[in-house]
Amino acid sequence: MPRALARLLVVAAVTTSILNAQAETIYVTSRTTGHLLSLDSAALPVGSGTFAVTPTRIASGLRQSAGLAIGSDGKLYMGDIGDGESVDPSIQRFTFTTGSTGTFSTAVSLQEGTIPTAIAFRPQNLGGEMLVGRYGPGAVLAVSDWQTNGTATDYTASLNSSLAVATAADGTLYVANNTIQNLPSPPFPAGAVAIFGPIVKFDANGANQQTIANDGGPSGLYGPTGLLLDGNKLYSASVMNGNLYRTDLTNLDPAANTSFLASTGTAFGAGALARLANGDFLTGNTNATNVLYRFTSTGSLVGVYQSADFGVVGGIAVQAVPEPGSLALAAIGIGAAAWTFRGRRRTRT
Repeated sequence: MPRALARLLVVAAVTTSILNAQAETIYVTSRTTGHLLSLDSAALPVGSGTFAVTPTRIASGLRQSAGLAIGSDGKLYMGDIGDGESVDPSIQRFTFTTGSTGTFSTAVSLQEGTIPTAIAFRPQNLGGEMLVGRYGPGAVLAVSDWQTNGTATDYTASLNSSLAVATAADGTLYVANNTIQNLPSPPFPAGAVAIFGPIVKFDANGANQQTIANDGGPSGLYGPTGLLLDGNKLYSASVMNGNLYRTDLTNLDPAANTSFLASTGTAFGAGALARLANGDFLTGNTNATNVLYRFTSTGSLVGVYQSADFGVVGGIAVQAVPEPGSLALAAIGIGAAAWTFRGRRRTRT
């Protein structure tokens, strides 16, 4: 192998490993405390047992916030139910100003009675619209001008509820088509509901609804309320039994393509769903127990994080943050590669 090429391969390998050495910020919204919170993934302990953590309170004042996503502009977007009187439901935008501080603004005003529960974005090359799932009957909504103060329009056919949404690179939309049934009190607590229903998909035009994974049956999926797409695998959080499931999208049989992955060990233990760069999953308890759970990619429980600020977790999002030192070293590596080629060209002339 030519000496210059060998030097280049070494530099490229070092540079790649440096660029992959990223810290991650975990953002969390709470339905009950109204907080927007952040955690440093590198500071979270890993192991058995429950760990008390102290998230940073970035902002407060959200109203039963559910759904959390990071836009292509790097800003945070989350649902806000409003107050039922003077403040209508909306999608709120959080813009960072200095460090971990920033300001809220309204990205999307929603019609009175709309309860936003989930947010995803279509691929930029297909329009980049914001898609909004909701609690109760209606279509998944699409917003094209979400970077200003956009207007929501129906994107899919009407569903029973759409508590979770996820988009693929080709524009395919996956939705938890949930039925929500009020439970009698007693014996159940006042306001208790049962959530069930399949995961369905729509094509890149929001049409051709098709069932992807059945609710109930051999898999055990029961009330999907969190969805996460990774290649040809669709991961779901099942709220009624607190489990995580994995659906093989190469298998078109909705009765046989979904398998158990992990369990929080408690009903209502799994709601919002996110993933770290190392493959670990994060899900939030929906039963006011102030808990985030962390699982490995194979389903082993490796962290239970507790904070009164979590309350009922409404949304989780993860953002990679390049370390300043890593960027500087990467620049040195790239510069070294360029110098290698310049030197090689001089030798040939």
